[in-house]
Amino acid sequence: MWWIGRITGLCILLLFSYIDIRLHKVPVWLLYLSGAAAFVYQILCPERNIWLLLGGVGIGILFLIISKITEEGMGYGDSWGILVFGIYLGLWELVEVLLTAFFILAVFSAAVLIRKRLQGRYTFPFYPFLTGGYLTVMFIEGGVL
Repeated sequence: MWWIGRITGLCILLLFSYIDIRLHKVPVWLLYLSGAAAFVYQILCPERNIWLLLGGVGIGILFLIISKITEEGMGYGDSWGILVFGIYLGLWELVEVLLTAFFILAVFSAAVLIRKRLQGRYTFPFYPFLTGGYLTVMFIEGGVL
């Protein structure tokens, strides 16, 4: 059941990444649907500590607050996705995914800045980096890396 959940999470992130790259936003109904699916997953597979799940939700709420404060410097869709994956993964796995995603984003941003010498404000869709972080953590947990 663990692998089915992981592959489903990956498929959702791949879909969100594609939509984020093409439209620069993820439809709200997809976020609601994935949030409901994460909630159902936790009901069907109650293997986790409720406090760790609430910690993951807390991180998602923190990112929603950051989105509000920065006037969507980090988009609401990205923050809602982090909230959904907080429900799905729990606190520590979400932290691992986010740290990995932000590291990949930092390396990518540095490479783009060096190569293209961009000036001013430039944004990247975040879901592809979140997907990269999720894949990396999934491979490490599965013993592939």
